[in-house]
Amino acid sequence: MKQNKHIQHALLGAAALLATSPASARPVPLCETTVFTPFDVPALQNNNDGPAIEIGMKFSSTVAGNVVGARYYMGASNNGVCTATLWTSAGVPLASAVFPPFAGPGWNEVMFSSPIPINANQTYVISTLSANGWYEASYNVFDSPVLSPPLRGLAGGEDGPNGVYMYGGGFPTNGFLNSSYFVDVVFESPCDDYDLSWHTIDCGGGTSTSGFFTLNGTSGQPDAGRLTGGTFTLVGGYWGAAGGAPSCPADFNDDGLVDDADFVLFAGWYDILDCAAPEMTPGCPADLNADNEVNDLDFVIFANAYDELLCP
Repeated sequence: MKQNKHIQHALLGAAALLATSPASARPVPLCETTVFTPFDVPALQNNNDGPAIEIGMKFSSTVAGNVVGARYYMGASNNGVCTATLWTSAGVPLASAVFPPFAGPGWNEVMFSSPIPINANQTYVISTLSANGWYEASYNVFDSPVLSPPLRGLAGGEDGPNGVYMYGGGFPTNGFLNSSYFVDVVFESPCDDYDLSWHTIDCGGGTSTSGFFTLNGTSGQPDAGRLTGGTFTLVGGYWGAAGGAPSCPADFNDDGLVDDADFVLFAGWYDILDCAAPEMTPGCPADLNADNEVNDLDFVIFANAYDELLCP
């Protein structure tokens, strides 16, 4: 996301000061979190029931932080004015912003004029008013909570229905089949520190824990594969008790196939090129020849795996 780039550039600049700055004076790095990923896509697109409609999601965070913006998946027909609003659980508006002009189907993002602080473990609502009535949806998404630590998209019934809507606009309170309308929050909070040094899980097992992630292993070597989960990626290491090293590195989504879904991921990383670029996925998964770039050499390796389709 665009805002992520700004934060990451700021962190790189801050890192240069660490060698000379006392620990107490060092800036606290900030990380952005969203409930849904860029790869989450509505099953039902280009819906319109007639009137303007406000659609939204109830969410909470396990830590205090700032809501800095909103995201909304717009279908191909959704070319009207759309306005994001952050609400308390009681329906008090905290911030609003108009999305940029429609730029084509997909996730669109807008930043609020200033960060909005929210408390930990309290319910808030992020919503979008679609002036022309267009909206996207998937049924039963909130049958269970959608977790993206520290964020939680509440399950229906935790604090009333989720997702929510209101014809004509205003604070959305109605629910239908625990549907998601693909309205999302952009949340900023202090980053967790993770020390996953090889010796913490070297021969004999043990646990390395930080923040919301716990990793178990029996042997840590720097020359094996990658272990992925949630929104993090670990490169290197033979994770004996954690599933073993992958034998199919071009299978980026770990579904046992090197197919079109992996090609879409590869194409995005190929456009970035430099493994050190802030917007590159941690671990640079598409750098298949380990030269710190995603380039034509990697494409040749990927193409061969793509032709095989089925992972070993």
